Amino acid sequence: VQGRHEVLGSSATNKSPRIAVNDDHLVVSNAEGHQLYVYAFSSKASRPYLPTDDGNWIRSVKFDSDGLITLDVSGVVSKYKISDGKSPDLIWHCPAIRGAYALCVDQSRGTIYVNGPNHTLYIISAGVCPI
Repeated sequence: VQGRHEVLGSSATNKSPRIAVNDDHLVVSNAEGHQLYVYAFSSKASRPYLPTDDGNWIRSVKFDSDGLITLDVSGVVSKYKISDGKSPDLIWHCPAIRGAYALCVDQSRGTIYVNGPNHTLYIISAGVCPI
């Protein structure tokens, strides 16, 4: 099977980009993690977006049932609404979870799990972390 590809962003570094996909969008970070590229399948358009004002790079990205969840290197978990042709809108963010390094989303329960230091697991729901 021969595939098709498009370049959404590239970098001269050897770091791995972060990626998340749902039925409508593909989100890829640049290798440095400072910028996300949001690709809409319906319009076949990509749009760069800088998710953090303080320059913290994105450590992880995941979709939940109604938005995009990010974890940055400072441990801040944020949720964004993504609409075609627009930059993502911040819905909420949680204060920094010091040492957090990975996240997972359970869409059926609406729960976000964040791995922290010393085998700590944080459980987050949208009601707990409004702006």
